[in-house]
Amino acid sequence: MPTNTASASPPTSRFKWRSSDPLLPTALEKEIASALHTFDVTRCVLAIVKDPSPSASSTLPHGVSDDAFANDRDKRPQRYLRAFGTNDKVNGPFTLKCRLPIGSNTKLIHLFALAHLLEEKGYTMDTPIKQLMPDFEVYDKQAEGQWTCADIYSHMTGLSGYELVFEEGMSVKQALDSLQVLRPNVPFRSRFQYSNLPFNIIDRLVTHLSGKAFPAYVKEHVLDPIGLSSTVYKEDDLVPKG
Repeated sequence: MPTNTASASPPTSRFKWRSSDPLLPTALEKEIASALHTFDVTRCVLAIVKDPSPSASSTLPHGVSDDAFANDRDKRPQRYLRAFGTNDKVNGPFTLKCRLPIGSNTKLIHLFALAHLLEEKGYTMDTPIKQLMPDFEVYDKQAEGQWTCADIYSHMTGLSGYELVFEEGMSVKQALDSLQVLRPNVPFRSRFQYSNLPFNIIDRLVTHLSGKAFPAYVKEHVLDPIGLSSTVYKEDDLVPKG
């Protein structure tokens, strides 16, 4: 099964984050740290962008450097970025350089990769999966030929969460095999039900259409082009080899 992508601190952009900007009073920073302890929250990141005027955009125009405001601080947007809490993996403070799993936000990354590939091949999100991948099978044979990627992303497959089906180390093949025996609890496209299991189909489909392993395709066509060099598909990739 796909492993959650882990992400590091934000990539360098055309402006610099300045944690020294006095957007947040020290007393409030202490209150945030205290609240984490009170509610047993391990860590959090707080980002604030403050515009000097109500009508100003919170982002700089494309191609305009932050240095353009160097001689006019009143027009320069203020930005605050700070990490709070602890990093339990190293038993130390949580900083902006710490890497975290991004959970179901991986679905957005998967979507970018899938949409790029489908467009390249002349298909859409509404193309039946059975047409794209003839060996695709699910329990409901009447709906099998109607399943599309759009159904998966809109969580309208008729499958409930089936979270107890997951086992640590379960492969994509095992997850796909389970779809052949798991009975839908509501009719196909009748109700929204959040379900992670069908997203294994996206992994298999991208590999089938591209001829590349899913993590490699995501890295080549999504992560690398937008400069997410510190973002990886598997947590194991965060550990230097050798």
